Amino acid sequence: MEYTEKQLTEKLNISQPALFKALKKTPYKLKEIEGSSKRVKHYKYDVLPQRYKDKLKELGIEPKKNEPINNFLQAKLTKKYLLATPDKQRKAVQKCKFIEAYLKRKSGLNQDQWISETLKNSLDYEDLGTVSIKQLNDWLVKYKEAKDKKQNLVEAFIDSRGASKGVKALNEEQIKAAERYFLKTSRPRISEIYRNMCHMFGDTMPSRDVLYSYFNEWQRKNPVLYEFSKSPDSAKNKYLVAFGDESAKAKYKNHYWELDSTPADVICMDGKRYSIIAAIDVYTRRVVFHVCETSSAYTISQLLAKAITKLGIPENVVIDNGKDYTSNHFETIC
Repeated sequence: MEYTEKQLTEKLNISQPALFKALKKTPYKLKEIEGSSKRVKHYKYDVLPQRYKDKLKELGIEPKKNEPINNFLQAKLTKKYLLATPDKQRKAVQKCKFIEAYLKRKSGLNQDQWISETLKNSLDYEDLGTVSIKQLNDWLVKYKEAKDKKQNLVEAFIDSRGASKGVKALNEEQIKAAERYFLKTSRPRISEIYRNMCHMFGDTMPSRDVLYSYFNEWQRKNPVLYEFSKSPDSAKNKYLVAFGDESAKAKYKNHYWELDSTPADVICMDGKRYSIIAAIDVYTRRVVFHVCETSSAYTISQLLAKAITKLGIPENVVIDNGKDYTSNHFETIC
């Protein structure tokens, strides 16, 4: 049984901010509902705080709790479960129940406290021995992976070491899909990519660790491509080789000039950040500067006039594609 935020605020008679604070770390699913263009959060009854469950029970709501039983019964019919030893079967069931109990825990206990109290007060997990916080979090990841791939939750906890191996590497189609996701954004989030690929490939999709390993290997083997996906300019500056000398095109004085503008990296005493415009004769390396409030077609024309009086008349002027350089005014001056 699932509830939207609107249903919970109405049934529990609480405000939306109070509900948001209480369910801030509670897992949910986004689903479409009639009358809404956006997907809406849905919370399962089992993950709600205990005080909310008690209130819903007072209202006569008694959801069926058959999911763990179904998971166990379905696991008993699978090849992986049947081939496992009785000890591995018991541990897998207990791990699954342990995680489900953790997801239904009362608020106010940290992980370490919850683990110690649960193992101390229950005999249902005697085969697990001591459980560390790292083990708990690893099991949580495995539990969520199985849910993303719609696998049986008990079977996901079967220790397959020494058993027949399943799919351990990405196939060619999965590799192509993964690389498309890597290049789609400047900062790939592997957890999101993994969930999307689970929907695409289902049970044939390997574990999240396999995808992480492949991403690290791909990043190591394709540094230029990875850097280009983050920033084309950065990839060009870091990896592209510059052959020859750009200055070699200038054969004599005033053969080529180059013009450019940049804001100064200082704020002056009048509170303004002025721009510096420069012209350089490529052959002689002589430079003329012009300081102005902002770079415009008018101020660039002033620089050109100043440079001509000092250096002479250029045959060619090299500029970039800025609108102040490509304006009709500056072209007319040239």
